[in-house]
This record gives sequence, C-alpha cells and structure tokens, in this order.
Amino acid sequence: MKPCATCNEVKPLSEFYKNPTGKDGYFIHCKFCHMKKSKKWAEDNVERYKNNELIRRYGITWQKFNDMIEDQSGQCAICATHFVTSKNTQVDHCHLNNNVRGLLCNHCNLVLGHAKDSVQILENAVEYLKLHSLKDQ
Repeated sequence: MKPCATCNEVKPLSEFYKNPTGKDGYFIHCKFCHMKKSKKWAEDNVERYKNNELIRRYGITWQKFNDMIEDQSGQCAICATHFVTSKNTQVDHCHLNNNVRGLLCNHCNLVLGHAKDSVQILENAVEYLKLHSLKDQ
C-alpha cells in the first residue's frame, strides 16, 4: 500500500506505474492522477504534445507536418479532400520501414490500411469497380 502524492489516497502498488528511479520502484502519483496530470499537460501544451507524438511515432516534427500540409496544398494526397484540422489529417507511412509517404484524410488512410498497403489488392479493386460500373450503366 502507498499514498498518492496528489490525491493522498492510500492505494495498492498495482495502482501506481513502475518507476525504476523511484525510491520504492514506483511513481509518487497513482495511475489515475498521473493520467489526469498528463492529459492536463497535453491540453496546456498542444503544440509541444503534438510535436512529441509526431517525433515518437513517425520521426517528423510538428513543423515538418505543417510543411507537408502546405506542400500538399492542404489536401489529401489521394482524393484531394481539404484538411479541416490536423485531427482529420493522417500521416501515411510504410509499416515495413516507417518511412513517411505523405498526408491523407482518414478515409484514404483506412483504404490503404485495409488493403494492407498492397498495390495488387488496390489494382484488383480498381478492375472490380471498372467491371461493375460498366454493368451498372
């Protein structure tokens, strides 16, 4: 059992994240308080949070992300839908080597993901649509 330094409640150690540098091997704040503080920090430091997440996930900075939006004229690289916010703008990357390819809207990003980034699957889909669009006319 251990008291949380934020809420002062005494909780089991399973309610604390491990911290190898902590004197008892755990953080001083419980998981709930830790998450609350982390969320508050992210809300108060939006650009720093986004920058850290982009570096961690894709190896690009917030500035590079914004440069890519500008290079793509604020549009999805596949369907040319205009990005409304950075929230609906997805960083497209190769899952094998993590190289960033461009920015996509949510829908186009899902299409590539569901097609497993396979050119053959996407070509088959195009042929399928062509075949059935002729039948539908």
